[in-house]
Amino acid sequence: EQGPIWSWIMKHRPEIYNMFGNSYNKPGDGTLRKMTDETMEEIRNIFEITGTSERFRKLEKDAEEKARREDIEFDETLWNEYFKLQYSEKPESHES
Repeated sequence: EQGPIWSWIMKHRPEIYNMFGNSYNKPGDGTLRKMTDETMEEIRNIFEITGTSERFRKLEKDAEEKARREDIEFDETLWNEYFKLQYSEKPESHES
């Protein structure tokens, strides 16, 4: 939980990040910039060559299977029930 300040920042991120000279979600310099299609294609190619894409597909498939076994909602949206549970709950195997 990053708290109410983080929630506020996420809600107002375009104004906040652009105050510091960043190119938030638009072409330009900086880590928060919107990347060109050419750059994104190069990154996708790197992920394919290194096996990262296949590993991610396997993680997604395994997560979907686990969600199905446990009767938890899992779909293509980022904030589906399965993701929220994994992101916010402390797994029993990690309890001290």
